[in-house]
Amino acid sequence: MSASLPTVAQLWAEFSGMVMPADAGEVQVQEMRRAFYAGFHALLSAQVGDAAAAADDDEQLAWLMRLEHELQVFFALIQEGRA
Repeated sequence: MSASLPTVAQLWAEFSGMVMPADAGEVQVQEMRRAFYAGFHALLSAQVGDAAAAADDDEQLAWLMRLEHELQVFFALIQEGRA
């Protein structure tokens, strides 16, 4: 397993760079980012049990857990009004 596995933030940056209009306002960017993270969380939640059971090694499982932690931090920021 490669050490260069992406974070959710890196995936968001790649996605937004491809689809976000250059003149997008702050609210549009914020809402799209929230929707991206929520969709990623839904997908991860649906798959994490199967993926964890099928993980080839501890590094892959650790990566899944880092993604889950990153999502929890982001959702906490939303609740605080900072994301």
